[in-house]
Amino acid sequence: MNPNSFQIQFKAKVWIYPGKGGWHFLTLPLNVSKKIKLLAEQSKGSWGMVPVLAQIGQTIWNTSIFPEKNSPKYVLPLKADVRKREKILLDRNVSVLLTIQI
Repeated sequence: MNPNSFQIQFKAKVWIYPGKGGWHFLTLPLNVSKKIKLLAEQSKGSWGMVPVLAQIGQTIWNTSIFPEKNSPKYVLPLKADVRKREKILLDRNVSVLLTIQI
């Protein structure tokens, strides 16, 4: 692991965005979101996104977490191929390991 990175593990429930596209997300717990916000202040991109390396089960992918609208929490989008590979279902709790580069 890069010395300028940190890892955070958490569990969260899968939910679906009610708009077009059927995007699935996980909302990071408040304590995790607060820690990321403090530690990743310098690495934030447009719209407050934070680039991460995410791992669920054996699947690892590069993505970004985004601030949730009207909330201090971040959300992690779950691509269809990740959900399919890991057999992730709506409303199920999922364990996630995030690596954040700072």
